[in-house]
Amino acid sequence: MKYIGNWTNYEKIYLLIFTLVIFWVSLTFTDPTMPDWFNTINIISAISGILCVILVAKRNILNFPIGIINVVLYGYISFVYHWNGSMILNWFIFFPFQFIGWYYWKDHLNDIFTNVRTKYITKNQFYVVFFALVAGVIFDMMFLRSLPTYVSFINAQNIPLLDSISTNLSIAATILMTYRYAEQWILWIVIDVVTIIMWIYSFIIDGNGALPVLIMWIAFLINAIYGYYMWSKYQ
Repeated sequence: MKYIGNWTNYEKIYLLIFTLVIFWVSLTFTDPTMPDWFNTINIISAISGILCVILVAKRNILNFPIGIINVVLYGYISFVYHWNGSMILNWFIFFPFQFIGWYYWKDHLNDIFTNVRTKYITKNQFYVVFFALVAGVIFDMMFLRSLPTYVSFINAQNIPLLDSISTNLSIAATILMTYRYAEQWILWIVIDVVTIIMWIYSFIIDGNGALPVLIMWIAFLINAIYGYYMWSKYQ
């Protein structure tokens, strides 16, 4: 238990319920247009993602190796469902940040793997983050999303504004998480709401194959609220 820390009853129930729901949804609402192995990828991505965010909320550094599994698979799922910003975000931002985060967290632990020390951003840092986010979304929409297919080898883009907001906020939240700032959870709450809307759209348009990922993001939203509560306690 020293590696994963002590789990509360809430955390155990949360993990159990969403794991069972994902398995049930994946086995009951399969997408007939997708091969069986794609459904397996959906399950592994969703469960690894849920476990990863719980470990972040618990301030456990083991979230990073588990996060590697999630971002690789989720990047592919995003590519299949045409969320190109999310695909690039997971493969080219989140993936390297799993290693960067491990490096920065390892020097700020109270235990071997758990209880990283947290902090809050200053007022000036808040302004920098806010204006960087606004500029990032505007730049993304004006230039990147103006390309007909985003990049020639990628499928057509779904709802560019939502994808752009989710992508830019995710980059900022990941940087804040890497440097142990509790405000990351506020951004994750917004990201989760936006991304839930994105995957509801994919569920309506593309069918049942998007459902396990949608369930994963609902679990992420619940965990983000819990994570902010937990990190705030330890300031």
